[in-house]
Amino acid sequence: MEAGHGASDWPGGAFLFLIGPSPESDREQEFEWLTALQGDPGRSKTMIPVLVGDVQLPPFLRDRIPLHLETTSPDYSGLVGRIKHLLQYPFEVVDPESYERGRKAQKEGLEEVKRFALALQAAQGSLPRDRHVERP
Repeated sequence: MEAGHGASDWPGGAFLFLIGPSPESDREQEFEWLTALQGDPGRSKTMIPVLVGDVQLPPFLRDRIPLHLETTSPDYSGLVGRIKHLLQYPFEVVDPESYERGRKAQKEGLEEVKRFALALQAAQGSLPRDRHVERP
């Protein structure tokens, strides 16, 4: 089950999400995440997810490449070094395949809107029109 143990606002404009196992959904944690993200509507801050143990990413972080912290033999030094690196190179935390899927879906959506607009335009052309329309 997805649950979080904290989200900290970094001075450099980043969020660090520690996501660990929990026996039940933590509504307070979900509210905290939502509140943090509402403060960054353009998602301009770096978001670094850290998965503690065997857990899944929450939906709003699925476009990020998570760091992993094993619970049996945690490597805290390695984790801190990786976080420091991602703070300097934030683009490395973004999953490029996720953005490519998003671009493809956006292109398909645009094509669908174009088809709909052309069909609507054709349907309007076949409807009878009044020769004179008075406007108030």
